[in-house]
Amino acid sequence: IRKLASSGGVMGMNVCSTFVGNPDLKKLDEKDLADHIDHIRDLVGTDYVGFGFDFCDEMRDFTKPGPHRNYDCIKGHSHSVEFSAELLARGYSEADMVKLIGENFLRFLEKTIG
Repeated sequence: IRKLASSGGVMGMNVCSTFVGNPDLKKLDEKDLADHIDHIRDLVGTDYVGFGFDFCDEMRDFTKPGPHRNYDCIKGHSHSVEFSAELLARGYSEADMVKLIGENFLRFLEKTIG
């Protein structure tokens, strides 16, 4: 994370619960994903992280018999509202939210491709 930030990169947060925690131990949600944002903020600040949701609603664990569980800790773009509310409740400013929602990626794209 520090190396990515030192080169001006931006980390897109993935909502796939296997990246966020252990979905076998508990159902993961926006609070768990916010813990990851907190960790990155504490390491390098909010300039190097953003919403990078590749919703994987169709991802299933096909290694186990029976009904297959979903992997996303938040489901679909409409649930990013709950995630945003969680970050605001943790004290993220409006300026931080603008960065996370897209400004960081725009800055990176302007720098790299003009």
